[in-house]
Amino acid sequence: MVTTLDDTKRNAIAVKLASIKALQQLIIENEQLLLREGLDAEIADRIRNFINDDEKNLGVLETVIGQYGIQAEPKQNVTQFIEKARELFKG
Repeated sequence: MVTTLDDTKRNAIAVKLASIKALQQLIIENEQLLLREGLDAEIADRIRNFINDDEKNLGVLETVIGQYGIQAEPKQNVTQFIEKARELFKG
């Protein structure tokens, strides 16, 4: 039996996917900022591995969002959190 989702549920899923994607992008940005800090070689290698894994995760999210067919914006509170986190990491 195939179930169908109503538009409200489909939009809610699209918003959650967009929020996860925005958070994943924030993680990658912060890891890249850490790399610029002149870390120990072993730690820098580990962070590069994290970045590679996170970029793969981001690619999967982008594929899922594309296949899902609904583009949405992240939730307002997620957007606010990301902006505050960016400010903290710049300081």
